[in-house]
Amino acid sequence: MLFRSMNKTAEIHMNYQTYIDKLLDHHYYQLMSQMKIEHITYEASYLNPHIISKSTQKMNQFSDVDKAYIHAKSHYHQGEYRKVYDLTKLNYHIDSHWLSLHLMTLDKLHDVETIKLMIDKEKEFKTCVKSTIIMNHLRHKYSKNKDELLNYLRTYILGYNHISDDYDLLDYLMMDAQYLFSKHQFYKEAALVTMTM
Repeated sequence: MLFRSMNKTAEIHMNYQTYIDKLLDHHYYQLMSQMKIEHITYEASYLNPHIISKSTQKMNQFSDVDKAYIHAKSHYHQGEYRKVYDLTKLNYHIDSHWLSLHLMTLDKLHDVETIKLMIDKEKEFKTCVKSTIIMNHLRHKYSKNKDELLNYLRTYILGYNHISDDYDLLDYLMMDAQYLFSKHQFYKEAALVTMTM
């Protein structure tokens, strides 16, 4: 949580070890373990998947599922969506974070039929705020007419000042909303998305 809300890479690198040392001095082992997981998950947003893989191998506190999620996230940020799909298709039913990553990956792969099937089965999945927002976005993108889609984009994307703190979700929604506005030749609103978000 700390790393996502800060979203300042230099500051994170300068202070990370200090926080870990203080937690260790005070015997807050569980919090230290949680912070290590948050840190490597944050690094997965920009580091090469090979480096992430080496880092997670050394961390015993990670389950195999946690390691696979971090690898999938790293591949996602590198644009290797087919590799992400191979990892998420095995796990999206067990956790809402996996589900969110799976849905965004399906959209990047333009797998409209699978997306529509998943939207129809939404109640069968373990959802969280993030996955619910993504499902709602995809429902409007692929199942609604042009007017309903544009109304959703204007009301929900441009109308809300604070959708989420999740960087991946905001980035996904921003880029897709820009694309959708531009596709329908609303270029001013496409530019407005960046300023709003």
